[in-house]
This record gives sequence, structure tokens and C-alpha cells, in this order.
Amino acid sequence: CRIRDEVQLTEATLVTNGALNLVWNGTHMASIGDLTGSTIEGDVRCQNRYQPSTDDWIAVSTMTAGGTLEPFNDEIVTYGFPGSDYPSYGFVSIMHYEEEHATEDISFIAPASMDAAIPSGRGYYLYTVAGDHQVESLGPVNQGDVTFEVTYTDHGDSRLDGYNLVGNPYPSALNWDNDGWTRSNVDNALYLWNPETRQYCTYVEGFSLNGGSPIIDAGQAFIVHARNESCGLMVSEPAKAAVLDVDTNTNPDRVHLVISDASGNYDEVILADNGNGTQDFDPYLDALKLMSDTYHNVYVKTGSGYNLGVNQRDFAAGDEMDLYFNTATPGDYTVTVAGAPETDPDWCMALEDLTTGEIIELTAGATFTFNSEVATDELRFRVHVGQPISVDVTPISCAGMGDAAITVTGNGDGNLTYNWYEGETLTQIYQVAGLPSTVEGIDPGSYTIVVDGNTLCDGLTTTVEIQDQTPIEVTTVEIGEVACGENNTGSIAIQAQGGFGPLEYSWSNGLEAPVMGDLMPGIYIVTITDFNGCSIQETYEIEDKVEVYAEIGLAEEVIELVDGQAFVDLANLTTGADTYLWNMGDGTFYSDEEPTHAYTTPGVYDIDLEASNEDCFGMTSVSVIVNESTVGVDELLAGDLADCWMSDDQIHVTFDLGFTQEVTVRVYNQVGQLLVNSGPYAAQNDHLRLDVPGNVHWAVVDVRSLTTGEVQRFKVAP
Repeated sequence: CRIRDEVQLTEATLVTNGALNLVWNGTHMASIGDLTGSTIEGDVRCQNRYQPSTDDWIAVSTMTAGGTLEPFNDEIVTYGFPGSDYPSYGFVSIMHYEEEHATEDISFIAPASMDAAIPSGRGYYLYTVAGDHQVESLGPVNQGDVTFEVTYTDHGDSRLDGYNLVGNPYPSALNWDNDGWTRSNVDNALYLWNPETRQYCTYVEGFSLNGGSPIIDAGQAFIVHARNESCGLMVSEPAKAAVLDVDTNTNPDRVHLVISDASGNYDEVILADNGNGTQDFDPYLDALKLMSDTYHNVYVKTGSGYNLGVNQRDFAAGDEMDLYFNTATPGDYTVTVAGAPETDPDWCMALEDLTTGEIIELTAGATFTFNSEVATDELRFRVHVGQPISVDVTPISCAGMGDAAITVTGNGDGNLTYNWYEGETLTQIYQVAGLPSTVEGIDPGSYTIVVDGNTLCDGLTTTVEIQDQTPIEVTTVEIGEVACGENNTGSIAIQAQGGFGPLEYSWSNGLEAPVMGDLMPGIYIVTITDFNGCSIQETYEIEDKVEVYAEIGLAEEVIELVDGQAFVDLANLTTGADTYLWNMGDGTFYSDEEPTHAYTTPGVYDIDLEASNEDCFGMTSVSVIVNESTVGVDELLAGDLADCWMSDDQIHVTFDLGFTQEVTVRVYNQVGQLLVNSGPYAAQNDHLRLDVPGNVHWAVVDVRSLTTGEVQRFKVAP
């Protein structure tokens, strides 16, 4: 079975029976994907290719568990150790690196023999001639967790301490940024030897130098750097790469310089803006500089002695970054700005050639050429972070005042020219020597100031937006009126917004709050002031309500029916009302201010008056007595219905009738008021006793037969 792409398993076991072949597909070897939860049993044939264009060292590793170096010997001529093609040759062509011997000649170790088992994850340098070399291995592939041999030895030289050559143990490419790596005191940077350029490709945190990448090909060895003796590195299945093409150097906040010679050989250095970085070596952010011994090198040197190819630092922490250069070949070199931060227009970055004094602004694509003699660790360049234009703004104090001020200070001691623009219109030009420029009395708007003559970069620009203050305004008003008949139950509650900062309230009655209660009717003035002292005044009134006092004037409390009607003489003495409702007590209602009314039936009637205005209400009542007409002695009516007399406090009525009749008896006092309304009775030979008040000196008694209609009237006295 010949696989040209990738073997993928999901919670499965693949038994190969020695028939699984991972072949070269023209660009890379076929691979085995993430085996988490799965396994492969049996041998796998891995067909890899190495295609150097020059005779040189290449960095390699094996993919089979417990494998040997024999597959390399089958294709490539080997020298200098037992089992090699030329074991007695004085040159050893396969070696691994032992960090603990870094200061000794035995740091590069030859294999014990060609067929000796080698640890999984060990890297080797293999010398080979230019060509297309196909290397095939057969055996069980490495799978699951693989722990690398990583050491740290303090040799007293940071250029030697902690460097380890390890190898990709899987038949699959790895991604250095994937999950699946366990680093213990091992830096985040990755280093890969490139025999084509004879320099190390470098990668760290998205930044790459000289073709660096997070991708580690199958069969590829690489270098990592340990920081102390408690170091370790392990890889597991999730670290396998799903894609091989990964973009790098996409972070715009970087100074990326490429220095090339006349033959096109180049080296790179990156300075990246990172607020968490420092000017020293940060193992999680930076990459060390592994020097090429063939071509020139450019790098950053830290105060602690590290040489860096990638240095992430806080640009705002310092305005100078030094770059070192070395070369064994004198001649002309070209600096190309491959990337520069997208700076604001009010500051800039520049590169200074410390030998010639030439300064170029660091903008992407900029170039300049310099000449160098043979140089060793030469401080040649300095990156300057120009100080930004300093801007101080005094905002508008109160809405509509137009009293803002802007002070702009360029950088440098020479003559500075300040060009002030309102919108796109040039309004003012000031020329001063190392002094700020201030404009006062500014209205709201957009103002652009271009400062020429700065020390590092000319034509720096800043734009200032002047906003008007929000006017103070009252947005909510609630006025509670004084209740009818009360003096101090009013209230005012307001809510204001706008202005600058917190608002303060001051009322004409001395209170200082947006809500007041227990107020009497009157005028109240509030002053609302913001933090800047801007203020407005508002006036509110709690009106004094007109109380209603209801009163009825009654000319006579007792009236008589005349021809069946008794007219009541009313006077409306109410004050403060404009609406009235009369209840005359007999089912009749009026809304007139002073109605005329006639009763038709004797009785006592309660007259109710409800009076009101828009706010207040009042009511009162009087009683009126309606009597039938009373008569004097000469108007008494004789008859045979009954006899009547008065003794003490009783009226006596006796009947002597030939048959039973229904009768009523009414008793009136001397002013005609009805005292007793009794009956009807069924009377024939009866004696009635009716109680009357003791102050009655005489009375009129009406005896009426409802059966015959006969009326007899008596005037009696005690």
C-alpha cells in the first residue's frame, strides 16, 4: 500500500503487516496524522528525500522506534566510524551534538557504529554531496509521547550554554506553535540549519528570519535552547502539522531589516514592539542569534551578553536600539526595510548609520547602501524612536464659550515651524526656537498642526479634536402642589444633565439638592453648576390654591304650601368656587349657582351643596320644613268626625262613628311646624293619645277621613 498524502485514524488500530509505505510525493513524504486514541502495529516503510544543492552538512533524524543510521548509509557515502563506507577515514560524516561538552573538541560525537540503536528524537548532522538522496527506513514508527534528550551546562559563555540538537521523531511534519509540546525551561524559539544559505533559519512567536517557519519536516533535526538545568522537552501527537504553509511576519509593529551583499546573500534582524518585552533577552519572546560563519550577520546585543536575531521590546521604554554587524568580506551592502511599524503621524522611527552619520526614516520599502570593511561585532547601526509631538489641550470650559487652548511642542532645540490648520485651511504659522506653540480662544472643530524642523523626523503631524461642552439642561421637572387647606405640602423634583463633571444644585430657599419637599406656595429659583463653574438658572412656582368655603343662606327655615307649592328662598354665600351641585332633598338636583325651587309635599328636607374649583372642594347642608297652610281660630273646620282636646303634653282625639273609617291625624305648633303626622288608623269608637313637646302652648289638629274625605280642624290648648 503506497501512501502519497496522509494516513488518518480515528480511535482505531491499524495493523500494517509490513505493507504500509509512506512515499515521496514530489514535495514531501507522505505522513501519519494525529494518532491520539489510535495506534499503528507493525512496520512502516518511510521514503524520505534530502536534496541539497551544495556539498554540506544537513540536519537529519530517524522516524522508526529503535532504528539505526543504516538507512542513511544505503544512499549516502559515510566516513569515519565503524560500519560506515570508509570507517578509517579521518573525517567523520555523521555526528550528534552533546551540549555538556560544548567547550571541548568532543562536543560533536561520532556514532558507536552504523547499526547501533539510536534514541528517538536525537538529531544528527550528516555531511553529503549535492544531489537527490532518497533515504528509506523500515520499522515500527514512533508514536505517542516522545521525550527528547535536552541538557543545560553552565560553561560561563551564553553563546554555548543550553544549545541542543534534537530531531523530529515522527513520520509527519510538526508545527512548533501547535498544542502537543511540553517545554520546561526551554525557550520558545526554533532554529533550523539551511545548507543552501549556510545560516540558521529562526522562528519565534510568529516572527521568522532567513526563511524560518514553525514547520519541522519529517526527518528534520532542529536546535532548541535550554535555560537551566531543570529543563525538558516532550512532543505528543497533537503537535503534528495539519498544513505546511504558514504565514509569518504578519505583525505590523516591527522593524524588519534585511542586509544583503552584492552576491545576494542576506541576513535579517527584527525588532518588534511589545509592551511585555524588555531590552534584554526574553526567552518567551526573543530568538537568539546563531551566527553564520560564511556570510555577514546583523543582530542585537543585550547588556547581559546575548546576541539576538529577534528582540521584542517596548518601543516606548527607550528611544535607541543598537544593531551590531560582522562580516569577513569587505564591500558594499544594502539595507532594505522589509517592515516598519505603522506609526502615528506625530512620531517616527529612523535608522542611523553610526559610521557615516546617514539617517533614513524607517518606512517599509526604504533602502540605503553602506560600505564595510572586515568587521567583528561592530556597533554599526542605531534605531531611533522619535519623540512624538507633545500636545496639551485645555478644553472648552462651558458650552458655547469657545475658550479652548492647544499647546503643541515639537522636539529639538532648533527652529521649529508650526503650521496650524482648521480643517484643511491653513490659519496660522509660528516659527520658534525649541519652544511650544499655543493658540487660545478656540471654538469646537478639528485642528491639525504640522511641525517642521524636528530633530529626527521632519513634518510631524498631530490632529486635535475640540469638542464643545454639553449644555446643562433640566430634563425632568415634577412639581407637587400644596393640598387644599394645607400650607407646606408642596414639592419640587428636577433632574439635570450635561456640563462637565458632577452637577450641584442651589435653591433660593438655601437648600442644595435636586429634590425638595414640605414647601409652601411661592417662587423657587435653582442655580445648577458643573465642575467648571458653568451654571444655569431655572424658576419654578408652586401656586397657592383657592380654597372653597361652601355656605347657604336660608331666608326661612319653615315654609308653607300655597296652592300646592312652597318656594324656598336660597342665597349662595359660597366663596372660591365656580362649579356647584345642589341636592334639594326631594330627588331634584341643580348645577346653577343659585337655583329656584318649589316643594310640593310637606316635610323636612335637607338641602346639600357641593361647590368646587379646579383644585379644591367644599360642601354644606341646611334643612327646610315644608308645611301645609296653617289657619287661625276663625278658620277651624267643624264636623262630626271626632272630639279633640289637649292635656299636659298629650293631644286626645276620640271618635264616635257609625262605621269604621280610615283616618289620619296631624298636629302643628303655633308657628305651623308639623309636630305629629300619625295614621292612617282604622277608627270607629276609638281614643287616640298623641305626645307633643312640653313647650307647645297651643296646637292645630287636623283630623281627616280617608274614607269620606271629610276634614275637621281643632285648635286646642292645655
